[in-house]
Order: sequence, then C-alpha cells, then structure tokens
Amino acid sequence: MEKIEKIELYGIALAESTSQPGRYVLILEDQASQLRLPILLGATEAQAIAIALQGIRPTRPLTHDLLANTLRHWQIALDEVLIYAYEESCFLTRLTLRKQSQAPKYLETGVADALALSFRLDAPIRVAVSVLEKCGLPVSAPVPASNPWLQYDLPTLENLLQKFLAAEDYHKAHLVREAIAQKKKS
Repeated sequence: MEKIEKIELYGIALAESTSQPGRYVLILEDQASQLRLPILLGATEAQAIAIALQGIRPTRPLTHDLLANTLRHWQIALDEVLIYAYEESCFLTRLTLRKQSQAPKYLETGVADALALSFRLDAPIRVAVSVLEKCGLPVSAPVPASNPWLQYDLPTLENLLQKFLAAEDYHKAHLVREAIAQKKKS
C-alpha cells in the first residue's frame, strides 16, 4: 500500500443541502488548516450518520450497527477511515481493519457507509492532503442553512421528536434535538 500524506478530520455539522433539495451535507473539518470538506449524502445515508452522531439506539440494530457489532464481536478494530481520492464526483474511501497484532486489511467502501461506521466505532476519519486541497473549502465559506425546525416552539418540537423517534426517522429526530438544544440555550 502506497504511503499517503493524510490529515484527521472531525464532523462539525449535518444539515439539509440548500442547493440540492432532498439531499444532506455532512461537513468535516481539519482544525489546523481551517478547511472544511463537505460530503453530499442521500436521506438514508444522512439518517444512518445522524443516528450515530446523536447516540440514538434504534429498537432494532440497523445495518451499520450490525457491522459495528460484528467487528466488536470478532475483536477487529477499525483503525481509520481514509478518504484517499476524489474521482468523477466521487470520494474514494477505504477502511483500515486490524485484528489484534496482525497486519492491517484494507476494505474499499462508499464514503457514507465508512462515515456511519466510524461514528459508531469512534474511529478516526482521515483525508489525503491532495483531496483536502482539491475539495476543501475555507472556514469562511457558508455553512449549510440553519436548522429549519427552529421556527417551532419548544412544546411542538418535543411532540415532533417523539413522533420522529416512533417512526424511526432518526435524521429528522437529530435535527429536532438540535433545535430543542438551541431553544433551551436562548
């Protein structure tokens, strides 16, 4: 495996895309360079990530939970998620897996699945410097529009949260929880 110069990223925001209705954007940031990497997601992928970010425990394990549980059961560590290239409007991503003191194994995967798994297993997310230089945006670039649920009052938000959780719509539940937190701060 070739040596890739890489940087660790941290998830800072998940919101609806303002430019592509029905899509979502996850913003990853390199705190040192102050560059952000936006990852465009579909609704299902965003929901899988939102569940992990919020620490929500669904009534039954979802696919990413199943994979995370399998890795834990077999004592396989997810050493990192690496976004190593950007080609044809697609991030190329791989998992680095390791069983105890054995040599690492590399598994190609889609970026959304890799991120959903990394948030469940607290694995570092890294990006090749070349990808961040090509696709990164400065911190001064606009962040996705504010949470649309902020327009509702606190009692309505609490009711919506219960409805979304019951319907297992965890992405909307995540956004409503964020709106509740913001309302309680102000």
